[in-house]
Amino acid sequence: MKTSEVAQPPFLDARLRWSLRSALAAAVALLVAVTVNWPHPHWAAIAVVVLMAPRLDTAVLQFPFRIAGVAVGAFLGLVTVALCGQDRTPLLLACSFVLAVVSVSTSSLRFGPFFLMAGIAFPPVVFLGIMDFENTAVTAFYRFASVSLGVLIFTVSHLLIFPESAPADSSPPTAEEGSSNGWEIPKWRWLSGLRTGVGCALTMLLWYEVEVPGTFTESLMACILLVVCSAMPAPRILFALGGITCGIATAFGVTYCIWAPQGPGPETLFLSIFPFLALFAFVQSKGPPYSIFGTFASVVFLIDLSISLHQSFDPAKFFNRSLGLLLGGVVTTLLLRLLWPNKTAEDDGQKFF
Repeated sequence: MKTSEVAQPPFLDARLRWSLRSALAAAVALLVAVTVNWPHPHWAAIAVVVLMAPRLDTAVLQFPFRIAGVAVGAFLGLVTVALCGQDRTPLLLACSFVLAVVSVSTSSLRFGPFFLMAGIAFPPVVFLGIMDFENTAVTAFYRFASVSLGVLIFTVSHLLIFPESAPADSSPPTAEEGSSNGWEIPKWRWLSGLRTGVGCALTMLLWYEVEVPGTFTESLMACILLVVCSAMPAPRILFALGGITCGIATAFGVTYCIWAPQGPGPETLFLSIFPFLALFAFVQSKGPPYSIFGTFASVVFLIDLSISLHQSFDPAKFFNRSLGLLLGGVVTTLLLRLLWPNKTAEDDGQKFF
């Protein structure tokens, strides 16, 4: 009697392999940026996290578009600060216009990755350039270098590590989801651009008018997360707030349970962030609405830890900073709720929450 052959399951689940690969790319990007002593090294890892949210079937082919988008975004930030950095109203209008165009254009089937990476590189150059006007060109260069490093490591990792693995929702966008030119952009995408532009103006006004510790960080984070959300379907407010809270709590545990007693050396840095990035990536890979939870958790986790690297491990400072990050996330999610109804959720008969 013949025994039927039973197909052996693949080594690790496809989602788990994808999560481990992406988390490894983010951790390596951060470690390299820290090793070469670049300012704000977390942007290299955040670039990897952002690229984990959109679909990954064209990760290699889109590499030139992503690098070009980073360069254009950094250059636009430099020009914006040079022309409008000393005048609040033109600066608000310029930033809102740029991010609104980026948000609309992320739906392009061919050029979406270009505009997404431009939107990620633009806000840090503007905000940091205003804080240090004389070194805006240096800031733009390091933003380009850090984000490009993240894009490069992300692409190489997807070529060499489990190249066949992708999450279940990694199929290319259909014509209804995206667009090849401006005339085919659906109406809800124009509303997305309006939301991002208005959200940028409101968060920058918050920074200008409410002069409290952490406002700069929360405003910058709100702009970045609004751009990321423009490329993600089904942004659910409770998932976004849950991701932010989880990122802050995890950063607190890493900072005071691992770094404070041992010191954030290279090995400690890598081993302490990789497991949590892998966990957040695994949640993110499940698709909407869990993708926004994983993305927000990873971004806030990296921002909080990066600031801890450059400050003394003072719990009071950590809580003040984390409160600012949480407030920035609340601003972001409220703008999502008020300015852009969730098209997917409405079609499915679900509530935004």
